[in-house]
Amino acid sequence: MWGTQPEAEPPPAPHRPRDSTSPPVTPLLVVGVPGSDLAGLKAVLAPLGQPVLEAAPWSEELESPLEEDVACILVDARPDWSAGFETAQRLRGHEATRHIPLLFLGGNTCEEADLLRGYGLGTVDCLVAPFPPEVLRAKVALFIELHRRERVMRAAFERTGKAEAAARESERMLRTLMGNLRGMAYRCPNDPHYPLVYASPGVLELTGYSPEDFTGFRVLWQKLIHPDDVQQVWDGIQAALTARTPFTLIYRIHTRTGEERWVWERGGAIGESENGIPMLEGFITDISAFKRAERHQSFLASVSESLASSLDYEDTLAHVVQQAVPVLGDGCLLDMAEPDGPLRRLAVAHVDPARAELAWELARSYPQGLEDPGGAGAVIRTGKTELQEHLSDEQFVRYAKDARHLELLRKTGVTRMLTVPLRARGRTLGALTFFYCHAGGRYDAEDQLLAEDLARRAALAVDNARLYREAQLAVELRNEFLSVASHELKTPLTPLHLKLTALSRELPRCCAGDARSEALQRHVGVAQRQVHKMSTLINALLDVSRLSRGKLKLEPADMDLSEVLGEVAAWFAPEAARAGSELRVEAPPRVTGWWDRLRLEQVVTNLISNAIRYGAGRPIHARVEVVGENARLVVRDEGIGIAPEAQERIFGKFERAVSERHSGGLGLGLYITRSIVEAMGGTIRVESRPGEGSTFTVEVPRAPTAEPRR
Repeated sequence: MWGTQPEAEPPPAPHRPRDSTSPPVTPLLVVGVPGSDLAGLKAVLAPLGQPVLEAAPWSEELESPLEEDVACILVDARPDWSAGFETAQRLRGHEATRHIPLLFLGGNTCEEADLLRGYGLGTVDCLVAPFPPEVLRAKVALFIELHRRERVMRAAFERTGKAEAAARESERMLRTLMGNLRGMAYRCPNDPHYPLVYASPGVLELTGYSPEDFTGFRVLWQKLIHPDDVQQVWDGIQAALTARTPFTLIYRIHTRTGEERWVWERGGAIGESENGIPMLEGFITDISAFKRAERHQSFLASVSESLASSLDYEDTLAHVVQQAVPVLGDGCLLDMAEPDGPLRRLAVAHVDPARAELAWELARSYPQGLEDPGGAGAVIRTGKTELQEHLSDEQFVRYAKDARHLELLRKTGVTRMLTVPLRARGRTLGALTFFYCHAGGRYDAEDQLLAEDLARRAALAVDNARLYREAQLAVELRNEFLSVASHELKTPLTPLHLKLTALSRELPRCCAGDARSEALQRHVGVAQRQVHKMSTLINALLDVSRLSRGKLKLEPADMDLSEVLGEVAAWFAPEAARAGSELRVEAPPRVTGWWDRLRLEQVVTNLISNAIRYGAGRPIHARVEVVGENARLVVRDEGIGIAPEAQERIFGKFERAVSERHSGGLGLGLYITRSIVEAMGGTIRVESRPGEGSTFTVEVPRAPTAEPRR
């Protein structure tokens, strides 16, 4: 409970007295800085069921909320830590807020020094984004409960000063009240051993010792404090006494049974003893559940990061099994279901390496199966969690398959065991087994929920990894099919092309003077173009197969890009004319470089063919130029253009900017083009507006690179 030293100002009383018969209302105050999402913060706090007041950065707007009896102030400094720190300074210096607990919400860019500055202001606690909403609500709920208790105790203390008899009655009432609260009140001199002269009945539930154990000095509070926290507690109290402010402490104690608990303490000085030693009075409550939930959240976050780090699920899960110890027991086993045969033990972790090897030996010599009545096999078969408490030697005897098996089971020393299934998409993939090897270990409902949550995340990672492997296999099969099919399809095209070429040469001689000669020649020309188109499509499929398998080969040599552009433009001139487009070429006499001529011809071919297809019968411009150490190829049309959202997508496999009903091809030309350009160490980009045409720009280095990219 809060208290004051002599000559110190007491905590301000509420500005608005409340009717004691009215339901308890504990307002909260959220104070923002420019850019704060106070509405979102209020929504997170709404489940607490208390009024949430809000104020912008420090201004007159704060005066009205401060008329309320506020339980806690939350300063949202996530958008701007400096502005939040300044606001916190002003709140700590304000008469109405200096005694109110302050919860500082910092951004994820906060350094440790920033947080220390925040704590230096007397900030009760700091949270750094991102933080789970339930953690924030748990902290605020603790402040609300303590504020309500403070109201009750403050009213009791106010009555003690009226008369000696009334003081004794108030003391009795206070003792009765504290006996019904979850936690303990105390009074003691400022001594490093903390000899309690008063301890409320709640101390028994908190520590296992009675109030008389403390007031009779058979037990000193300092002996309960965790050795690593003793100095921190003493320093915190002395600093508060020097500053004449209340103190807030979080530390660990050991109960009578040896159990470790986290406690939250709030107290201060209430005067001096006859010897002139400051007297301390405060309230201590158990926050072990909150700290445990905090550790569980941190553990799951770490596990999720591990599971997302790789698609090699076997190595990843082995690491997760190591992380689970000792959070969920002395040891952890991971067994995976196999299509046929016994379970496969994938990973083992144990605080004792010798017992870890023992677990491997059991899996090798006595593998578990789905027909087993208990353990991982039964859990995988049923898909249900199994908790085995107080494992006895009789159970080992019933489970053992022979004398050696029994001997190994006894050596494990397992006392409790929790086995949870790894389930994903309606299938059970395996089981995680957690166990303790000492009498003090136990599993409660929260442990089971944590284990099942971990198993769900692990199962999802396994399922995703398997789906990825299946997808990879499907892609490999598809690429193999494309490769075989493309080769098979090309086989009849070559003789067909030769026959059509020979027929085209023979027609003028054998049909001279025949009126049908011209019509036959047109038919042959159409057939030749269709054969060429089919050959182009098949070559595109072959290139996709090579690219997917990383087998695109480059054979660079010294060559002239201007010459390549001229030749390709000459090939496409008849096709451009049939589309109603004029093909205009600009190029210096020579632009040489170290390139694969066949692949560079393919790049120019794809870009000019694309411009003719979408050029809408308008002029097409192609030029080559030298830019520093690079050669640049620019192909521009004045056609239908490309929508902004499609300009990156068109470079993907089987992608088009328009419906396939309005264009031919497979949607592979630009994908292959970019792959070739990038393999040469270059870049390709497009600039376009719908209805105003498109401009494709390719830049490739002229000098040979150290090693062509595949």
